[in-house]
This record gives sequence, C-alpha cells and structure tokens, in this order.
Amino acid sequence: MKKNILVAYSSYSGTTRKIFAKRIPGLTGKTIIPFATSGSSSIQNSVKELKEQYNKINWHTGKLFNDGIAGVKEWAEEVIVAQ
Repeated sequence: MKKNILVAYSSYSGTTRKIFAKRIPGLTGKTIIPFATSGSSSIQNSVKELKEQYNKINWHTGKLFNDGIAGVKEWAEEVIVAQ
C-alpha cells in the first residue's frame, strides 16, 4: 500500500509557516505531494526548504494555485490516479 499524502498550505512570500513545518517530521517514509495557494509567490522555494529540512520524506513535485482553490479537486484526482 502506498503512503501518499496530499498536503495543502499557504505560501507566504515563497516560504512555509513554522507551525506547518512542525507537523512534518511524523511523515518520514511517506510520499508528500504538496500544493499551495498564494496570490503572487511561487511554490519552488517553499518546497526546496521542505526538502532540505525533511530529507527523509519523499517529496513529489508540488503545484501552486494562484486563484485560490479553483482546480484543486481536479488536480488532486489526477495526482492520485497517477500514483
């Protein structure tokens, strides 16, 4: 059984919030598929930070939604099927 988890967060100036990062260590050995909402930031920097801080987690390519949650459901369903 695969251990894939979708994780949503808001990207603040391209970084993650510390309260979010505190929950990550319990996910060691699983594949995390991150996605974020932001009005202007990209997701690359925050995913890079997470990969560096939590290198025992398998990080899947993330996705940024700049228009709120529009399209999240469809994207998540595609990601789950592809896994």
